[in-house]
This record gives sequence, C-alpha cells and structure tokens, in this order.
Amino acid sequence: MAWLAEGSSAMVVTPIVSGSIVLLISAFVDPLFGLGPLLGVFLLCASAWLLLRFRDPPRRIPQDPGVLVAPIDGTVLHVC
Repeated sequence: MAWLAEGSSAMVVTPIVSGSIVLLISAFVDPLFGLGPLLGVFLLCASAWLLLRFRDPPRRIPQDPGVLVAPIDGTVLHVC
C-alpha cells in the first residue's frame, strides 16, 4: 500500500478486516448480545481514522530559510 506510511498497513488493515468480520457474523448470529453491529461500526470508524492518520501523500517541503513545517499537515500557530 504505497499511499500509507511505511509500516502502518497492519494497523489499518486489522480493524478493517476485524470490523467487517464482526459485522458479517453479527448479521447472522449475534454472540455479543446486540453489541456486534456497534463493535463492527466502531472498528470500521477506527480504521477510517487510522487511514487518515497514517496516510503518506506526496509533500512539497519548502526550502526557504526560516520556514517551519508542521507535522501531519497541520499549521504552526505559535512558536515560543
């Protein structure tokens, strides 16, 4: 997965697979007393967050002197 940061594919794929399995099992048999769909949706939402957190888009890093670059595509608001 070239669009993910190196070494993070297992962290993203695991919740996707486990969430899908939980949703599939809970559609037919619910061994978790009604919590299966909730757990499956939570795992899929967690995987969506992980996809956004560990993505690795191509970046242009400015080479100008005195320029600060923020991690994770943020904005530097204040420097002490």
